[in-house]
Amino acid sequence: MIEKELKFKISEKEAERIQKKLGKMGCWPKRQTELTAIFDDKNYSFLKKGKTIRIRTVHLINPRGNDILFNNTALLVFKDDSLSKDFNFNNREEIEIQITDFRNSSDLISFLYRLGYHCVLIYEKERENWLGLKVEKVKVSVDGVSELGYFLEIEGEEEKVKEMVHFLKLKKKKSIRKTTYQLYGKYLKKTGKSFKGIYISNFN
Repeated sequence: MIEKELKFKISEKEAERIQKKLGKMGCWPKRQTELTAIFDDKNYSFLKKGKTIRIRTVHLINPRGNDILFNNTALLVFKDDSLSKDFNFNNREEIEIQITDFRNSSDLISFLYRLGYHCVLIYEKERENWLGLKVEKVKVSVDGVSELGYFLEIEGEEEKVKEMVHFLKLKKKKSIRKTTYQLYGKYLKKTGKSFKGIYISNFN
């Protein structure tokens, strides 16, 4: 599937404004936490070409509290960012394979290791996917990403994305094109921190 999306770096205050605006329109959030691990070979062949292999686990959060509601979904994800030749939008191919048996994600990590891939980054984020008639034909997500802050993603048909940007009073020219991996690379370089590795137990 080819994604057509706009991504914005927003402040916590801006995130609250957007959440309130969507709520007043009768929309509601489906909250989840995601743990994502990005893999590549020793030469970083995929990342150099704008492609990523990811394992993502998804934990749905109880809408009436902050406890984990479900804990049994994992995804093997391939993303190709090299298609982003449109300067107005991020165009990305994404292929997802769902692993219904959550325990198999650990086996999948071991499988990738044996193929010669290693984990180059692991990060966590809390995502709100907004639902309702106002966002029926476009996907709106508010993300809180560990260490990086808040982001807004709007995905769908080009005209619908533009309409949502206008509705939320955003400026399209302020959208960003960098991937999460690139943003973390900038963050690690700025702070002098380093990525320590991945533990299989994180995915159990």
